[in-house]
Amino acid sequence: MVNPELIYGLVLFVAVFAFGNAYFKFSNQKNEELKSYWLWAMIISIVLAIGMFLGVIGYYITADVIFFLVIVIAVIRFFKTNRAQQMINKDFAKSAKKEPLKFTDIFTQKGWVKLVIRIGLFQTALLLFIVNFVMIIIILLILSRIMDAFLSTEEWLTSSLFLSLILTAFFIYNARKITFL
Repeated sequence: MVNPELIYGLVLFVAVFAFGNAYFKFSNQKNEELKSYWLWAMIISIVLAIGMFLGVIGYYITADVIFFLVIVIAVIRFFKTNRAQQMINKDFAKSAKKEPLKFTDIFTQKGWVKLVIRIGLFQTALLLFIVNFVMIIIILLILSRIMDAFLSTEEWLTSSLFLSLILTAFFIYNARKITFL
């Protein structure tokens, strides 16, 4: 049986982490367009946390409506978000040319920009795909243990592959101009 306190704790952790990350970046931003981007990130993280909590306590229809609305908002804001990501990547690229590579760089956006500058876009994208694939498999396996849900090998491999491909495609789309700086 699933421990409800564990699930509530996971939802709270995700909400606080996502909101805190967006708030930190929002408060340190000088550019108004990027400030707007991080404000939307904070709003979306709060709404997603509310949707996750409602889903956990059994309000599935309401949670589904919230998730659907977030998807609609994300699609509407797609090009603004990409423009903001490209601005952030350009800022990172200016300072990243002088900095050495470290292992911890695979955990930061600035580190991935450094890798694009050093080894090229497609080699970095391949590395990102592999890292995402492994991390998503680990997360799915942990969640299947916590939630007492059994995922077949085909389900978690397919899900990991699909999500890794999407994340890598977004990375290539946003980072493609870095190599020309």
